Amino acid sequence: MATIGNQLLQPENGWKRYSNMDSNILYIGSWITLADDANFWSREHHDLESSSGGQIQFKFKGTKIRLIDHRHPNRCSTLKAIIDGELFDFSEYGTSQHRTIVFEKIGLENTIHTVELIQLPNSTGIFVLDAIDIDDTGELLPYAPTAPINLIAIAGDSQVALSWTAITGATGYNVKRSTAAGGPYTAIATNITGTSYVDTTVTNRTTYYYVVTAVDSNGNESSNSNEASATPKATSGHGLLRVTMNDSSEREYELSDDAINQFIEWCNRTVGTGSSLYTFNKTYNVGEFKSRKEYLLFEKIISFEVMELTK
Repeated sequence: MATIGNQLLQPENGWKRYSNMDSNILYIGSWITLADDANFWSREHHDLESSSGGQIQFKFKGTKIRLIDHRHPNRCSTLKAIIDGELFDFSEYGTSQHRTIVFEKIGLENTIHTVELIQLPNSTGIFVLDAIDIDDTGELLPYAPTAPINLIAIAGDSQVALSWTAITGATGYNVKRSTAAGGPYTAIATNITGTSYVDTTVTNRTTYYYVVTAVDSNGNESSNSNEASATPKATSGHGLLRVTMNDSSEREYELSDDAINQFIEWCNRTVGTGSSLYTFNKTYNVGEFKSRKEYLLFEKIISFEVMELTK
């Protein structure tokens, strides 16, 4: 039986081979496809330059897996394979030899397995994929994106503003809505490229329940995000913003809708970007001081809620 380092021009008995061009394989990063080379299984292969970093993701049903690649002195020696959350190291570096077993894992449970192949940014050498061998009774499956997280729904006057956290590998998002908690949900927007959406097809004083799914470049759709609900209604133009800090203290501000939306926009960003401080201006009609400024640190905020003042 062949093992790591052996050349395998054809899959062994009990195995079958999938080309690197299979539509169930998801490539993340700056990959290029090189074609018309008879040394490779399907005359094509995917290459990733060393400085960029990237991933390959897929699923398969079976008990064993092999990666078939072109070993070469210019290949990467510090690659990572993650199978069902377990990390393995592997290398493509070595004397030039096509259709070589560079990674093997056998004895897995006969079920669906999640696989990620990773080249870290600034690694030395090129990452190449030629083919994947699995059980001859198995099946290569699409790697659906992870479900979006941190979905937030904020009600307005005849609208609901939604936002969520970006998912690696997602090329778009679908927004789904129901008037019942837990669904069933109906898609109201598809292939949204950003991480926010404003639903203007709502009726005031009706509660709506939302979920969001992620979609990758192959059209694979994730499971639902957390559910978020909101009840749109006409407002007085002002609301009460309550901010909870990491010491469990709370700050309350009665603000205009515009001011609240500015605060939400400031909060809705990636950690480590944007201003670390948000300034509230307070005005007083009595006493020695007519105004003061209060500052909130982004990293100290745990959560916030908006309580609208209805007409």
